[in-house]
Amino acid sequence: MKPAILSALCFFITLLCMYDVSHGEIYKYQDENGNWFYTDTPSDFSDDLEKMSGAVDSSVTGRDLCQKLSDRFKPQSAIEKASMGTVTVISAVGKGSGFFISADGYIITNRHVIRGDEAQNQQAEAYFTEVDERIEDATDYFRDRENELKDMKNNLDSMKKDIDKEGNTARKRQMEHIYARELKRYQTNKKYLDRDKKDFKTRKNEYMDGKSDYKWRSNMAGLKKNFTIILKDNSELNANLVRVSKTHDLALLKLDGYKTPFIKAAHSRNGRQGQPVYAIGSPIDFRDSVCSGVISGFSDGYVKTDAQIYPGNSGGPLINKDGQVIGINTMKMITYKFEGLGLAIPIESALKEFEGEIGRIDVQ
Repeated sequence: MKPAILSALCFFITLLCMYDVSHGEIYKYQDENGNWFYTDTPSDFSDDLEKMSGAVDSSVTGRDLCQKLSDRFKPQSAIEKASMGTVTVISAVGKGSGFFISADGYIITNRHVIRGDEAQNQQAEAYFTEVDERIEDATDYFRDRENELKDMKNNLDSMKKDIDKEGNTARKRQMEHIYARELKRYQTNKKYLDRDKKDFKTRKNEYMDGKSDYKWRSNMAGLKKNFTIILKDNSELNANLVRVSKTHDLALLKLDGYKTPFIKAAHSRNGRQGQPVYAIGSPIDFRDSVCSGVISGFSDGYVKTDAQIYPGNSGGPLINKDGQVIGINTMKMITYKFEGLGLAIPIESALKEFEGEIGRIDVQ
């Protein structure tokens, strides 16, 4: 193929990729002189157009996730319908939950789901420092024991030479008895030292591997911009990071190219103590789970609930009986301040935080 033709072909393929014509319809028409022209914008030309065979319809199968999931699961309640808009989010630091807040693929989740929990990271660093110090102490301890064994071995070697030189039979027999006793003590100490060193080495290597893996995942979490999401039907797609909040435990992802099922928002403050709520997510690897409870109250900018929120629920929606999201489940401060209570960030906080990206969303 000639270079000029090859260059033209490459340029044409590039244009196809740039304009994604595979998802549109292509038409051909003739002008008054009989010349054929091709277009994907028929409205700009004559009505006398012919749709080319083999052109892909613009409503590509599988792009309407809302219809796809509805056809499969046929939700019978507002809660089941909300579960179709909830996803599992997989990041370098583990798994969490999230949910679609709009039909064009915006996903709200927790910052710590994709970046890791700051408090946990600080605890981990403190733990690493403590263990590293213990490893240094243990290393010094084994070095001292090895030096003691080395001295014992030198004494035994010296004793053996003295025995070989000893001419007095009774004295020699007494020295041999002492030598045998010390040799046994040396062998016993060496046996246990070798055992303890082997065990220490194994545990140290396991710790170092775990520490290295944790730091690698933490570093990757800070750099990663693309995340796997799992839908209700177990299908996996890739969502891009839009923004991470600096003030709230929130992050915004975006699934491009799909019409998505989404959960409508409701004012959290319209909720009352004792009102039923439901936490949807993937707690402890149980995907697509719903836990029920009530609103326990409001405190420090959070919605409190006794609905069970476990690791993996983080980032998922807290919804009311009408299937409307009133908050984003988070594990923050659950154990430390509110034993047995879950906390959710009010949906209003998330919508205000990300209004510049997703626009204004109606709140019921």
